[in-house]
Amino acid sequence: MNLIRISKLWGGHGGHLAVTAIVRLAAILALTGGALAPGMAEIALAAPSAPMAAWEIMTLPADAQTLNIDPALFLPAAKLPVLDTALSEVAAAAGASPEQALAAAQAHGQAARDGRVQVHIVPQLDQVDAVLQALPAAGGEITGMSGDRAVIQAWLPVQALTPLAEHPAIARIRQPAVQSLSQGAVRSEGGEALNVAAWHAAGIRGAGVKVGIIDGGYMGYPNLLGSELPAAVTVRNFVDFETDADVNGTTEHGTACAEIIHDIAPNAQLFFAKISTLIDAEEAVDWLVNTVQVDVISYSGGFPAVAPGDGTGRLADLIAQARSAGVLWVNAAGNESDAHWGGSFADSDGDDIHNFNGSQEVNYFGPGDGAVYGIPAGNLILGFLRWDDWSVVDQDYDLYLLRWNGVGWDTVARGIDTQDGGPGQQPVEVVGAISDGETTAYGFAITRYRATRGAHFEFFAPKVASLDEAVAARSLIHPADVQAVLTVGALAYADPYTLESFSSQGPTNGPGGTASGGIVKPNLGGYDGVSTVSLRPFFGTSAAAPHVAGAAALVATLFPSYGPSQIQSYLEGRAVDLGAAGQDNGYGWGRVTLGALPCYALALRHTGQGSDPTATPANSPGCAAGKFLAGTAISLKATPAAQWYVGSWMGTNNDNSTNLTNKLTMPAAAHQVTVAYTDTLQTVELWGRAFVDANRNGKFEQDEDRVEDVKVTLVDTGLNAAANAPAAADYRRTGVTDADGIFRWQQVPYNSYYLTIEPPAEYVLRGTEKRVVIVNEMFKPPILIGVVVRVPGMTAYMPILR
Repeated sequence: MNLIRISKLWGGHGGHLAVTAIVRLAAILALTGGALAPGMAEIALAAPSAPMAAWEIMTLPADAQTLNIDPALFLPAAKLPVLDTALSEVAAAAGASPEQALAAAQAHGQAARDGRVQVHIVPQLDQVDAVLQALPAAGGEITGMSGDRAVIQAWLPVQALTPLAEHPAIARIRQPAVQSLSQGAVRSEGGEALNVAAWHAAGIRGAGVKVGIIDGGYMGYPNLLGSELPAAVTVRNFVDFETDADVNGTTEHGTACAEIIHDIAPNAQLFFAKISTLIDAEEAVDWLVNTVQVDVISYSGGFPAVAPGDGTGRLADLIAQARSAGVLWVNAAGNESDAHWGGSFADSDGDDIHNFNGSQEVNYFGPGDGAVYGIPAGNLILGFLRWDDWSVVDQDYDLYLLRWNGVGWDTVARGIDTQDGGPGQQPVEVVGAISDGETTAYGFAITRYRATRGAHFEFFAPKVASLDEAVAARSLIHPADVQAVLTVGALAYADPYTLESFSSQGPTNGPGGTASGGIVKPNLGGYDGVSTVSLRPFFGTSAAAPHVAGAAALVATLFPSYGPSQIQSYLEGRAVDLGAAGQDNGYGWGRVTLGALPCYALALRHTGQGSDPTATPANSPGCAAGKFLAGTAISLKATPAAQWYVGSWMGTNNDNSTNLTNKLTMPAAAHQVTVAYTDTLQTVELWGRAFVDANRNGKFEQDEDRVEDVKVTLVDTGLNAAANAPAAADYRRTGVTDADGIFRWQQVPYNSYYLTIEPPAEYVLRGTEKRVVIVNEMFKPPILIGVVVRVPGMTAYMPILR
């Protein structure tokens, strides 16, 4: 897939960062060969926009806030029911010439390749197979399908758009929803705020944890392997017509995210998934969750208008499934706080044009005080509108992108999709264009085409500059609104850890996209403005999210039994509260920090005559004496007084042991071990019989032959009886059976043992040669050892051991 890189300001990043936006502009590429269309090379090579603070401030006439036109001239007379706005214009232009189709595609940022455009197709109910047959017949190529078979991703010849729109099996053909990246030897400064150094010093570095990263590109990552990244990473590309080698391309955004995770969890395994569309994302999730089986997914991107904003949708379902499978999903909140407006349709003058505030009908880019930013040429301007009509979809509103011509507003792009309750429709409009000509103002208007109620809107304009009328609430981009997601806002990395003005805020929308009834988001604040080799400085919630993902990997290393809910609770519980008390819609629970090492005290006690047991090691690295990290393997040693013995242990891996030594795996809590000394050694007589089990019933019968010279060895396991690994033995007995098949040992102390059995060569032992024997007050000898005579072709037999 051909991509054009256009430099533009990512407004809101403190007014001092120009970043590279990756814009898929099919129309820039000739539909037959992929060459640049006339006049587009200059845009591709344009210098980065000036910082927002240096942009020209314009003053427009007072009446520029209203359109003052005849609505009949502004609103479309009719709409196409199957094709969305962008594709209907491409289809109409294709009827004239490929060049005109190219220009129409250019206006909408449509992805194209070899004369075909990328589309998402919604089949009519139960007509999926018919659509799968119709697309290749029309010259199309199918490249993907959603898991629920509701949407097909394909590339269609521009000439096929109109005839396929008339196919009875097709409900809707629309542009794919393309992700928005939440952007903005080098180490992230966020590591210091996380207190990573103390955890690394204790050996907690992410070993055994797999982290998956989803992004639009990982340009330059091979050059960083073994330094800023692990020595090896696993990559997979889900973008149409690209190979895994193309993961190294498009943007440095994913590489910068991976650098941060590696700084925090240097021993974690990293997996890179490259995507563009929502179906690409679905395929990436399946690979990461079901094939690779990662523990954490980090995604610094999202889709502004593919779901209601209430935490539901196809991607939300996949994330919930991933969480059930043990995967913690960490997502950037978005950078749309000052590039978002939300509210209900208002029309004070009855002209079917929405009023954003009072009589204001145009929401232009500006600092919010009525002044206007002049937008230079070469900036991609996008607008996404969604509203609360996801179940019926019969409230029809439209979206327009406008340009100030000096005396009035010109329409640059329009979103006039049909919403009349038909299948495959969505309450969404999208517009996009590249600013051109002289520096001037750009703005947006919302109109009512056909609606019976005032809808609640969420409008996003990422991210040339801030909007004049901006609403921070509900500015999260999907899937940051999903309850099963750990959503991360952006904080400056240095004290006082200020919430970035652009960081998207909650709450989520209520059911179906309503204004109320949502939940508090984000969950945590991460750090931005940090340094990576790929992007320096790296601003935005894109930088914040991988800090949290890396911290989650360290928690998963320390607590390998923790699931996603426990890891999330651990991080939220240690967050430093900022903003309003408790979780709020800006900071979440506060800024993320690992805090001090979770060292737990081990108390060593005894009863009877002797000394407290001793522990080796005396503490975990980074912990004070007598304190340990959870999961630490500790060796214990008891020292009884003369003529006293170990009667039992309490709080160890093997409380039944009467050995002088024992073991403990430190739990995630303060813990006590007690050894009980006794002046009476508790022992039993341990004996058994080896015999030829002629009737193979596992029982010794008087007429069955005894077996002499069976070698038996009893060795202390040094472990819990359930364990099956040998350990250094403090106790050993050996012997052979006598002429009556008997072996016998006196005064065998209570403990767990391995009993090893070696019959003479002429016999076969069909049971296990090494067995665990627990000797305590419940032990009932004898131990029966059944053997059979070695006969070629003999049927296998499993003797019974009691």
